[in-house]
Amino acid sequence: MRSNSEVGTNCPNIQKAIFEGNAKEVVEVVLSEEEAVLDYSSIIDDVKFHFRNRTHWFIQFVSRKKNTVAHTLAKWYLKCNVFGS
Repeated sequence: MRSNSEVGTNCPNIQKAIFEGNAKEVVEVVLSEEEAVLDYSSIIDDVKFHFRNRTHWFIQFVSRKKNTVAHTLAKWYLKCNVFGS
């Protein structure tokens, strides 16, 4: 989720976006109007802030099995950042 929050800060020109996540609890908390009481509440609050200010941004849950391309890309991205290749 930190990456989603950073997108809002670092890419202010993105007008329309759909964010998909495979962490169902996180997606539900972001979509909820209630305040999050979790270890990562500050990150959730940042993400909620960016979604409130962008009416054409959406977030939805997608299971990992149904989103293998995104999962593979995320693993590749992490590998590149860890090993610098």
